Amino acid sequence: MSFVRPAVPNSLSLRVLLAYVVGVILSILLMILVTLALTTFRSDLLLKADMAEYTQELAGAIRFDGNGIPDGLAASEGGGTGVYERLKEETAFRVLDESGRTVLVSAAGEGFWTPAESRGLVPGSFNFERAGVRMHGVIEPFEHGGKTWYLQFAVSTRILGFIYEEFTLPFMGAGVVIFSLVLLIV
Repeated sequence: MSFVRPAVPNSLSLRVLLAYVVGVILSILLMILVTLALTTFRSDLLLKADMAEYTQELAGAIRFDGNGIPDGLAASEGGGTGVYERLKEETAFRVLDESGRTVLVSAAGEGFWTPAESRGLVPGSFNFERAGVRMHGVIEPFEHGGKTWYLQFAVSTRILGFIYEEFTLPFMGAGVVIFSLVLLIV
């Protein structure tokens, strides 16, 4: 019976190919599960990290006048304050000096920030409610001209949900699909 071929080929190349296909399928499933977990549960940890990073970039875009006082955003930052003028119910920023006095405020105005948000100049993230909508905020200290300034930035849960659902999820989904196809073709 040494001349009888087995029903299932027992070659090394077939085993390697099957191992590769199983690995690809498991990798794709893992990517999909991680993507769903990150976008579905919207971890506050990721949100805080994103907002802190954006606030640091925004602090770097603050323009100063000849006396060293903040007077606006650099034009490279999305056309200055245009976004904050159009979305003044959803997002706002303000710059405070070391004493906590507001020296620059976005188009939303000082009324956007209720006394509860004036919790001192403690760097980090915080949440508050404004007109029944949950807001996420960050306080970021930065230095200019030997003085310490504090940038407060806040954005609503509504706009964050819109960004995640309309931009993040579709682009992440497209990335997973393209990567999966490339992986299978290779």
